[in-house]
Amino acid sequence: MVTVAMANNPRDALDRCAAFLDADPDNPQLLARAIDLSLEVGEIQRGMKWVGRALSTLPSDPYFIYRRGCLELAAGDAAEGERTFRSLVERVSEPEPRVRLAYCLLAQGKYAEAKQELELVLVHADRVPEIRALYLRALHYLGQIDAAIAYAEAQLEKDPRQAPVLAALSTLYVDADKMVQAKEAARKSMDLGVEVPDALVTMGTAALGEEDVEQATGYFRRALEKNPRSGRAWVGQGLAQMLGLDLAAAETSLAAGVQNMPTHVGSWHALAWCQILRQDTIAAEASFARALELDRNFAETHGGLAVVAAMQGQVEAAKERIRRALGLNDECFSARFAQSLLLRRGGREQAAGQLVRTILGSMQTGDGRNLMQVLAKFQVRKPPRS
Repeated sequence: MVTVAMANNPRDALDRCAAFLDADPDNPQLLARAIDLSLEVGEIQRGMKWVGRALSTLPSDPYFIYRRGCLELAAGDAAEGERTFRSLVERVSEPEPRVRLAYCLLAQGKYAEAKQELELVLVHADRVPEIRALYLRALHYLGQIDAAIAYAEAQLEKDPRQAPVLAALSTLYVDADKMVQAKEAARKSMDLGVEVPDALVTMGTAALGEEDVEQATGYFRRALEKNPRSGRAWVGQGLAQMLGLDLAAAETSLAAGVQNMPTHVGSWHALAWCQILRQDTIAAEASFARALELDRNFAETHGGLAVVAAMQGQVEAAKERIRRALGLNDECFSARFAQSLLLRRGGREQAAGQLVRTILGSMQTGDGRNLMQVLAKFQVRKPPRS
């Protein structure tokens, strides 16, 4: 029997397996091993080739159908993965296909459906531990913060050494304005020897709230190394770079943030303010316009557009935007900022560093807090791929 398990690393094992398949192309055991190794090392196209070959001779085999769905999900084709896993959960009783189906649903923003699917397999959480953290993510996306915190705390009472649950709980605590508990949960998760991206982002957020740019940047960088699709981490890194006055790098990071969570208004605002600081009013106007499409009644968006108009010398347009913004919120920071720009047109501008801190420390987000206090309140739109 041919074995490839003794290679020094997965990529070497994959190359050896591919060589064996050249001689025995339809061997199902070799194909299964090659597909698993392809998933492990991220060689998605090679895996697709082999799973297609396997299903051409074994079209109903649940193992290969499951692996096809995993490859589709890894390739970013969550819709196709959903179809594959739905066909499978109708035929098998094991929980794993339904868990992968939930991943596909979350990736498409079908949060309520994902929650329903996960509730069918919660009883199997001891067998498939990732169910717990994934269920917490579904509750979080649905805005059911209190329910998610209660579930996480109950699970940790049974077993406090669950790093993914602690990490997810840390994010929930951040969004519930419990930063002390958030840091404690994140630290406990990291003390278990596993760096879960959510915990790293929480620690970065805490450091950013303390304006510790170096420490925040380190945490966000490590989070992105593990999960390059983390919108929270990209935006957090961008805000840290703004505080460090590396505005070009900040704009790149914030653009990646909105790419990964395009429906979050606050992220578009962060990008727009960075563009304002770079004197790119055309780009800032476009970013605020995207935010306006998402919520037409957020005062800070109208105020941001007023700032842009004031910088462009469009006095009447700026005044109209200010009027709208203050009508929605008479304490709107961006509208007041726009007023100050109009009042001191031609006067001396603030130093860049002070302007950054004014924006980040004073801009109201619509719920009575400033931007610096809610840096982590970003809706992640992709399932974890750590």
